[in-house]
Amino acid sequence: MLAKCLNPLCDAPFRYLRQGRMFNLEIPVAAGHPHRREHFWLCDQCAASLTVVLNNEHVTVQPLYPEIALPKV
Repeated sequence: MLAKCLNPLCDAPFRYLRQGRMFNLEIPVAAGHPHRREHFWLCDQCAASLTVVLNNEHVTVQPLYPEIALPKV
């Protein structure tokens, strides 16, 4: 069950589907087994700048728009 925003730095409680953004990810399990589907939520404030990603079977948040490295002149 969802309790709060997935961002570990945020304590916003999950109350309504209409607030924030819901993420539905397929999490890989042992070979030969189907993936399991899990739901994650970011509050409105966090969803404006973060997204949910799956890295090496771990769900984390990362910046929605990573800074673009500009060439040095």
